[in-house]
Amino acid sequence: MNQIRDAVDNSLQSSANDLLAKAVALAPVEKTQENKLTGKIYREGGVLKQSGFVRPNHYSLDKRRFDVVFDTRIIRPNKQNFNYAIIQHEKQMPHPDGGEWKYLETPYKSSIDEYRIEIANAIQPYISQGGKVILGSEVTVMGTTSTGMSSKIGE
Repeated sequence: MNQIRDAVDNSLQSSANDLLAKAVALAPVEKTQENKLTGKIYREGGVLKQSGFVRPNHYSLDKRRFDVVFDTRIIRPNKQNFNYAIIQHEKQMPHPDGGEWKYLETPYKSSIDEYRIEIANAIQPYISQGGKVILGSEVTVMGTTSTGMSSKIGE
């Protein structure tokens, strides 16, 4: 059973890392610009791209999950806080400096079958040992833009 769990973990993490790379490539960018009146630099380009990471999120020994997260919470004193990653993902708007909205969802939808095949191939050698793997996927937005790939491993 540990071999199946390890095979699933490795393929889930590999898939999550691949998804992160694809999402980072599509994430919107605002180039750094200089205010000609004050000389101050603003809009650090690539902040959204740099905020992406893969997080293991294992509920228990038989439920495994890796989340792909973009987290750019902006905290403003005396004003409503917001997550720039969610706004850029959910709101369709022009991105003249590159990138697109749905930067995480688009590669996820186009790659999910590939990831399922990768996981199935990883566990194939262990299926004859009586293990069962239920593959699932979900997209969750809770303060961050996140896509999780999960599996349930059981007898």
